[in-house]
Amino acid sequence: MITYEEFVMIHTLHKQGYSIRAIARMTGLDRRTISKRLKEKELMPRKRVEYKSKLDPFKEYIKERIATALPHRIPSTVIYREILNKGYKGKIRILQSFMSAIYKELLPYKEEKVIRFETMPGVQAQVDWTVIKTGKSPIYQPNPMKF
Repeated sequence: MITYEEFVMIHTLHKQGYSIRAIARMTGLDRRTISKRLKEKELMPRKRVEYKSKLDPFKEYIKERIATALPHRIPSTVIYREILNKGYKGKIRILQSFMSAIYKELLPYKEEKVIRFETMPGVQAQVDWTVIKTGKSPIYQPNPMKF
């Protein structure tokens, strides 16, 4: 989707004599998008398509269930089992993403304060690690360059 400014810029560049390919190069848009927009006299807003979810009939139940348990979190597996018994046919991942959005809305992120402290020399040490081998079974070792 392009903005109104991009729409005006496309038409202005075309009136100045630039080709569709040149406008595409300058704007970073696809040639087909530019040719489609040049055919329009005004920017036609595109409607966002709303898709139905298998979770839709259960969303109110889930919201109520989460609200009653606040400030504690209910695991998604528990709610998944509950709505399966009520006739839900979808997968757990749909439920998890929906619950994540609800929790972000209801429980704002709290930044923890970092408490800094100093110790006497010799009480604490810092070790920097390096990776020797990556993959399924990586090997880590203290970085010899830091000593």
